[in-house]
Amino acid sequence: MKKNICFIANYSLTGLYKTIGEKLDVNIFWITVNETIRDEYLSDVEEDHILLLRYVNKINSEKEAEGDGSDLNLRLNEIALGDRRLRLNLERGINYLSSSSKIIKTFLKKNKIDYVFGEVTWAHEILIHRIQTQVLEKFYYIPHDVRLPENKFCFFTDEFWSIPYERKNRKQIPQVNFESVLKTDNHKLATARHIANKKSVTYKLNYLIKLILPVNDPLDPTFKGLSRREKIRKNWTKPLSRLEYKLMTRLVDVTEFKDSFKVGVPLHLQPEASIDNMARYYENQYLNILNIWRTLPNNVVLFIKEHSVAKGSRKPFFYRRLQSLRNVCFVSDELSGESFMNSMDVIYTLTGTMGLEAALAGKPVITHVRNQYSFMPNVKVVSLDDMRSARFWEELTSLSVKESLKLYETFEQNCFDGEINDPTVSSTVLSGVNINNLTLGFKDVLH
Repeated sequence: MKKNICFIANYSLTGLYKTIGEKLDVNIFWITVNETIRDEYLSDVEEDHILLLRYVNKINSEKEAEGDGSDLNLRLNEIALGDRRLRLNLERGINYLSSSSKIIKTFLKKNKIDYVFGEVTWAHEILIHRIQTQVLEKFYYIPHDVRLPENKFCFFTDEFWSIPYERKNRKQIPQVNFESVLKTDNHKLATARHIANKKSVTYKLNYLIKLILPVNDPLDPTFKGLSRREKIRKNWTKPLSRLEYKLMTRLVDVTEFKDSFKVGVPLHLQPEASIDNMARYYENQYLNILNIWRTLPNNVVLFIKEHSVAKGSRKPFFYRRLQSLRNVCFVSDELSGESFMNSMDVIYTLTGTMGLEAALAGKPVITHVRNQYSFMPNVKVVSLDDMRSARFWEELTSLSVKESLKLYETFEQNCFDGEINDPTVSSTVLSGVNINNLTLGFKDVLH
């Protein structure tokens, strides 16, 4: 008997999922929140195999659902607050999630869906994950690429991308030379291209056009478009923030602090799922830094490096408030991540890739949340209670590079060859070789 699986449509990734699904001997169902996605990618799918969740307080098919959703302990307040769209109107967002939860549960249960594949970025995706895994006790897998090693992906099973699916044929995987991988990180090259693109006249012109002539779909809970008034209200502080960073942030040279114990803090881009969802309860970066600063011994200096893409996205006076703290310094955002990391004694981050790179280099890493590398012994997951005692500074662990790389190989062994990415960004995603590699990964999970 064929298994029943469900994909969660996600803009242009929908086409990639559909191509993979055509190579699997399964019955496929879909959940989407966007009519355009449904019409463009799923026009040939049977109507009863698609669940459309529009952003309304009452779902049209609510009469078909079981119960009223009040028996599901899904922490809807938490989900809505972490979503960049639903948080704009929390009451409406929570009502939407409440009514949707009944429909989702009924759809998955009625169609006997054993496996759901999707992300956990948007509120409806997190909601489906919790219903599928906690209420129905079935499987939800998050197929996602990993930063290191490159051109590999794995299936995460939890909302925080910290628990990978354990693949069945692990012995067939060749080992990766991580030391060489760290030196050839294509993600950093892509970031550099993105920064260069943001400085171009074309990018600025397109940004201005979108600001003046916004496209809005009020019934799509993931739609990034806002009304003109909302756009202006959201973005008017960005030029001031850029100006504050450029004119009022004092940048220092780390080499001048030879006798100090150095803690490196790479800031996160925000809003971003890696912090708003995966690091929920710690999404206030200013408060995080303030709290870690409270625990610093006298000889410790905190060095902050702004994310190259995030300049201008901080709230007013963000930099000034941090700069006013004793022994808190900023370094240039143009300083390479590798140079910054190597000059630090400890890295403090939430889910950042620099934390992974530091862990692989054997450096102590402090974080507050579970993530892809928090299982390593030189990564210390610190709670607020730990910070009150501040004893964690005495318990930090260093490793040799050889030890840390060996430990990370246990994670790498659960990865598959292949690239999961937006087909409009990467030209190789839909190649025959890549699709075959991705399909092998999905088959391993299903069989």
